[in-house]
Amino acid sequence: MATSSRLQMRGFAFPLPAQSHMSALMRLCETLSSPPHDALSVNFVNVHAVHERLIDSQHRQNGSSCAESDLNVSNGEPCRDVDRRISLAFLPIPGLDFQNLFQSTVQTTLNALDNAVPAILQLLQTHMHQENPVTCVFSDICIVDIMLKAMESVSLPRAWICSSSASFLLFFHYLQEGIVPMEKVMEMLENRKIRNEEIFQGSLPGLPTLTYAEVPQTPMPDGQPHDEDRYIYNVLIKNLTRIKEKGDCILVNSFEELEPDAFTALRERLGVPVYAVGPLRGERSTSLWNEDNECLQWLDQQPAKSVVYISSGSLAVTSPLQVNEFCEALLREKQRFLWVHRTQGPVYNSSEACPSPISTDFLSQTQDQGRTVQWAPQRQVLRHSAVAAFVSHCGWNSTIEAVECGVPILCLPLFYDQFMDAKLASEVWKMGVRLSSSRADGVVDRDELQRAFAMVSKGKEGEELRSNARRLQRSSDLARLEGGSSYTDIQLFIKRLRDVGPRNCGSPDS
Repeated sequence: MATSSRLQMRGFAFPLPAQSHMSALMRLCETLSSPPHDALSVNFVNVHAVHERLIDSQHRQNGSSCAESDLNVSNGEPCRDVDRRISLAFLPIPGLDFQNLFQSTVQTTLNALDNAVPAILQLLQTHMHQENPVTCVFSDICIVDIMLKAMESVSLPRAWICSSSASFLLFFHYLQEGIVPMEKVMEMLENRKIRNEEIFQGSLPGLPTLTYAEVPQTPMPDGQPHDEDRYIYNVLIKNLTRIKEKGDCILVNSFEELEPDAFTALRERLGVPVYAVGPLRGERSTSLWNEDNECLQWLDQQPAKSVVYISSGSLAVTSPLQVNEFCEALLREKQRFLWVHRTQGPVYNSSEACPSPISTDFLSQTQDQGRTVQWAPQRQVLRHSAVAAFVSHCGWNSTIEAVECGVPILCLPLFYDQFMDAKLASEVWKMGVRLSSSRADGVVDRDELQRAFAMVSKGKEGEELRSNARRLQRSSDLARLEGGSSYTDIQLFIKRLRDVGPRNCGSPDS
């Protein structure tokens, strides 16, 4: 029976409470628990703030057909319906209500999770003693140290998902090993005058040559140094150290053909198993924002390859200055557009006090040219034949979705791994163009945007981008098919999970 293997293995999944990280882990769980792999069932545990928002969003999307009984929701007690592939549960954590969670620094969020270690352990032990007990744990590479504290007295296999690129993981390996001196990186990030200097000029196997402007960072609007970068670097280096000490394995939401050099270097150098399991897909909505599905009907009315899709992701809100430049460029070029523009959100790349709505004058002038929404079903949008290009912040989930949908990217990175993702898309895969800014505030002006819109829809360069994007799309499709690179890695991981038993998920020798 298909369910017999699931009943033998049940996962306990605990994500970092952020949209992209939660989505990646949920898609991993769906992949492992669904045909053709059909390896296990999963108890998926969110912090209460995220859980409430997710349930509310799903209720709004599906109406009365999505009752809590259908979602198999529990309040941290065992999820008893063993025939469900994925059961949802939540854990209340003081200080992480939805508003605080998405306006917190990384440090504040991780401190709250760290304080909740006893509660995580108690919940895990409860799920270990239910009728169909959990037999393995999946979590995020960003919260390794926290989860290991919670599991000190628990002997279960562990696996960590990296929801960034393999190149990102490899860069932090070089930091963790001291091959890239962290203090030098911190010094360079704080010195804006030398940010375009090349770092190690191609001597880091598996990585493209990077400038200091392309390494992970969280730029401040005023350009002043701050402590967030140093804190995040230290956390990730410590977490990678712990994974190596424990011999655990890492699952990366990427695929061999997309980052061959990075995966080769990781497997040669990391010392623990690394599995390429992407691009991860799933049927469940994990959106914390209400998706506007009517935009798909609007796309149905547009010519093929005529629409530019604009979105800056789940965290960032486009600054008022950048909004104005987008408006002017779209008007000048008469470019059709679908624009995700939220007027509420925790992060925006500007020194101005708050984000602003798009002007009513602009909306009036472009009512036959474009559509704005608070949030969109992004994967469906990118798959639509009307979409010509994706103006993206280059978060990894968005980047790999563009790859699997064969859509060129106009890269406008804002923070952290997005700069490296933009480098990969534009210079390595050649399916993207980095939008450039000469302004201190990082705003891309209307002339640059208009040039990019015209290039992607009319020029020879745009056709080359589409050709490269289609090539990568075909590779991503093949990777997931039986015998493909990601299919094979997933099967190898499942075999390891079954073979390991009540120990951790790793030894680098197979």
